[in-house]
Amino acid sequence: MRTWLVILSLVCGAVISNAQTKVQFINCIADPAYPVLDVWVIQSTTQDTTITKVADDLGFTRCTPYVEIPSSINTKVCAAPPNSTSITDTIGAFIIPYSSLRKGQILCVTLKGVLSQGFAVNPAGKSIKYGGILTFLNKRQSTATNDIEFIAVSAVTDSKFIFPKISDWNHYFDPVEFSTESSRLKRLADNRDTITIFYDTLCQTMGSFTFNFSSYSGKLGMLCVAGFIDPLKNKNGPGLQIFMAWEDGTTTSMQRLQDTLVRAPLTFMNGIASPDVPTIDIYFNGKKVADNVEFRTSVVDSIWVHEGTSKVTITKGESSGITDNVLVSKDFPISICSTSTFVIHGVSGDGYKTVNGRNNSVNIVMLNTIIGGNFVTSNNTQVLHISTDAPVCDININDKGMTHQFKDVDYSQYRVPIRPFYPNPTTISIKYKDDIDSTVRKFDGSAHSGQKGVLIVSGFRTPSENKNGKPLEMHYARIGISSAWENLAGLSDVDDKVSNTKMLLYPNPSDYNVQVHFTTESTNAVTIEVNDMVGNVVVTTNIGVIDPGEHVYTVSTSTLPTGVYTCVVKKDNQLITSRFMVVR
Repeated sequence: MRTWLVILSLVCGAVISNAQTKVQFINCIADPAYPVLDVWVIQSTTQDTTITKVADDLGFTRCTPYVEIPSSINTKVCAAPPNSTSITDTIGAFIIPYSSLRKGQILCVTLKGVLSQGFAVNPAGKSIKYGGILTFLNKRQSTATNDIEFIAVSAVTDSKFIFPKISDWNHYFDPVEFSTESSRLKRLADNRDTITIFYDTLCQTMGSFTFNFSSYSGKLGMLCVAGFIDPLKNKNGPGLQIFMAWEDGTTTSMQRLQDTLVRAPLTFMNGIASPDVPTIDIYFNGKKVADNVEFRTSVVDSIWVHEGTSKVTITKGESSGITDNVLVSKDFPISICSTSTFVIHGVSGDGYKTVNGRNNSVNIVMLNTIIGGNFVTSNNTQVLHISTDAPVCDININDKGMTHQFKDVDYSQYRVPIRPFYPNPTTISIKYKDDIDSTVRKFDGSAHSGQKGVLIVSGFRTPSENKNGKPLEMHYARIGISSAWENLAGLSDVDDKVSNTKMLLYPNPSDYNVQVHFTTESTNAVTIEVNDMVGNVVVTTNIGVIDPGEHVYTVSTSTLPTGVYTCVVKKDNQLITSRFMVVR
């Protein structure tokens, strides 16, 4: 290795300036043709020109110690191939304006971009040509000897910006755009930590990396994120690299977490409306995560996931392995910051209709549970249309005067999340393109305020013509909850009708008793039931025949655990339903 500093004076004479600026150079040039670079600096006045070779064979993700160069003079930074002998070998150059070089200033120059032709354009329209990110360091701001201070810079060539996150500290940087730097952060150097880098939105990850902060107490450094997210599409430029560059010219690469990044709950929902597939087995990346999942049932498993592509394979129930009775197998991009939800739907076997040119064989839909570029929140519901023999439908949801209209929802499509349900019954209208009238359903959204879930239209409108597949129903399925889907009132194949008569439950929440207020319009035999969230009858009160008018009955809830329950008043061919909570 040659010496890292060579000064060539082209013109003998006076020194350009006695005032000096300390400058550090970090190589983040993501170019496979130039894994190492020589870096030259040219400074000129009307009388003198000084050429300085400040780095010799500077590798990708490596840095120099501080180099003192004259202040208050425009400075050209030139990149040259290794073993360069003069400034004529330059393959890329940019100018540091004199205003950035002041006496006593400490400047960090992160070399970024590429030198060869043919790389992808930065998504934000930023130039990816050779250049530099100028960061002013000056001195440490913290007086604590066990702190480290650092600034994050983004030289990720094919990303608009990045979001670094320090997991143990649970701190997010502000978005760091390509070729810019973040504000300075102070961090207690007390233990090992995990740094996760997100790009574009807080739902796409570049990866998670471990870093032992405790080894670097009292240091000032640069957290550099460089390379390509997708190197295969960019002339095979170096892949993503995350490292710390220190004042003394050393760098510390962060170790990517091997195999597993985070343990995240994944939700799988069985919507296969096929009589020959009563249950399914679910495999995630070759490992079985669920056995014998029944139709219209959700399961949740906490699975180690990593960024990138994962494979979901569905087999018929009681399979002996991942290749036994495979129904569907698909790859999905997984982001470790999201709670991914997979809905399996369609039919298996011969004799089923093909709707609107679509194949109704078993398929998987991965729902997007991200809102506004942020993490999954509660308070949202999506609408999914998987009615097997229905090509297109319109879905209208009226919630306290607020209407969500979903037009032309195609088979196997879902629509974006809607706002939380208000604490009152919600009217849902489904109209198919070949129907004259809409089918109106009732849904008590008050029991699901603050939850995240999916309103799913599934099954067959005409089961007798489709080998007796499951009939059309609409369900509310909670994301992240292992339970049967909740059938919306009035959608079962029972001939019960939902009464428009309202019911009042008091107190709600209740503790040991709940009073049921309702009205009958004629003489009826009445039964009051209380159902839990999966539809089990947990309390039954047979009232007998009652006269028309207003009625109040007390139902004991003393044996019920804390939770949400449905009160059902049955009278002749009518049902009145309402939700209440039991709180201990």
